[in-house]
Amino acid sequence: MKLLCPLSAFLLIGTSLISSAHARELVLLHFGDSNTITSYLPESRRVNSALQLLLAQHYPKQPVRCVNAGQDGDYIRRFLDEGRYRKVQAANPRMDIAFIRYGQNDMKHYKPDEFEAHLKEFVGVLRRDYPGVHIFLETGIYIDGRHWYDQTQDASRYANDKYQKYWAVTRKVAAELNLPLIDQWRRWDVETRAGLWDLRIRNGTHADDPAHPQHFYNAHANSTGVILYALEICRHLLHYFPRQLPAAGQPAADPHKIPVPPPAAAGMQQVKPVDDALKKTSGAL
Repeated sequence: MKLLCPLSAFLLIGTSLISSAHARELVLLHFGDSNTITSYLPESRRVNSALQLLLAQHYPKQPVRCVNAGQDGDYIRRFLDEGRYRKVQAANPRMDIAFIRYGQNDMKHYKPDEFEAHLKEFVGVLRRDYPGVHIFLETGIYIDGRHWYDQTQDASRYANDKYQKYWAVTRKVAAELNLPLIDQWRRWDVETRAGLWDLRIRNGTHADDPAHPQHFYNAHANSTGVILYALEICRHLLHYFPRQLPAAGQPAADPHKIPVPPPAAAGMQQVKPVDDALKKTSGAL
C-alpha cells in the first residue's frame, strides 16, 4: 500500500475542503411584511426569485437558495412573540445571509424608539441562533406624492414623513451596529425623480379608473418595484463581496471601512432584462 507524504495528504485534504465549500448551498432569508412577501404577486415575481436570478448571473459557481420569510401584516414584535420565528427557524436550520426590512406595520403599533429596541432585539436573536450570519438592514417603501392619495396635488413631503421616521431608525441601528444598510427608500427616490415612478400596485377600489384621484393610493410594490428591491440588494452584495458570497462565519462586510456609493438611477435599462428573464424562467423559479 502506497502512503501519501504529509505534504501530498495536506494538499489533497485542502482541495477536498475547498471543493466542499464551493459546493455548499448558501441560504439567504428575507424577513419583513407584505412588501417583502408580496403575496399578491406570483411567487416567480417576488424579491427572493428576482434576487436568486441575479445572483445566479453574478455568482454562477455558487449554489444559492433565497427564501422569503415575509408575511402580510407582520411586524417584529408579532414575528418574535407569536411563534412564527420559531417555525421559520425550524424550516431553515442554516442561514448565511439575512435581509431585514420591517417598519411599515411596526409604525402602526409602536413608536420609533420602541421599533429601534425591537429591531436591535431581532438582530441579537439572529446572531444568537445563527452564529456568524451576515445581516443586512433595509429601509422600505418610498411614496411618490404626485401619484398618491390625491393626484391633484403633490403630497410628497406628507406622504413620506411618517415612513421616514422609521427608516431613520433603521439607518441609525445599521450605523450603530456597523451593519450594511440597503436604503431601498433612497433608491426609489432616485429612480422616481429620474422618471421611473410607476413602482406600486393600484388601489384595489379604483384600480380600473386611472382618472380617479385615489387610483394610485396603495403603498405596496408592484413587480417593477420588487425588481428594484432585488437590484439594490444585489448592488450591495457585489460591492462588499465582488468575487464570492460569504458563508456564515466568514469575514463580514464593514460599511464603516467600505461604504457603498449612493444609488444612481438606472431606470428600465436595468429592470427590463430582469423582468424578461423572470418571465422566461417563471416555471423554474
